[in-house]
Amino acid sequence: MDISRSRVELADVVTAGAKHEERGWWGRFGIASGKLKGGLSAQAAVSCRDARPLYTLFRANLPGWAEGILKLEGLTGHARVRLARDLVEVDGLEASGGRFHIAGRYREKGNDPRGAFLIDSGLLAVGVDIEGPSTRVKLLGARKWFEAPAM
Repeated sequence: MDISRSRVELADVVTAGAKHEERGWWGRFGIASGKLKGGLSAQAAVSCRDARPLYTLFRANLPGWAEGILKLEGLTGHARVRLARDLVEVDGLEASGGRFHIAGRYREKGNDPRGAFLIDSGLLAVGVDIEGPSTRVKLLGARKWFEAPAM
């Protein structure tokens, strides 16, 4: 099934267990090109209130200060996405919100999440490394770490 040029809109979404301000969330997802065949494979775009549900989806167990930064009012971005039974894959993520730019990649096969994200704002760059149940925040050398080839 070809789902190119489709879109999904969400409103009044609440993320359980958020450490910061509980407020309604909204998001609009557009599929520039995509197919449903044994799962979803798409080039997708997002425009949403902020990044809260997205880092929850990626199982990024971030410290409270990092969650506060990632409110990122008016987040917009795009990525290649694959969803299938026991697979979530996001590649080539490029997003921006507020004064921040986010680049990233994520793959969860079965119950084994792996991901790398770079949150950049001029002089400040923070890396988020997701490996299994562990999330590590990288403050020093984050850009170089993120640009290194994934193993």
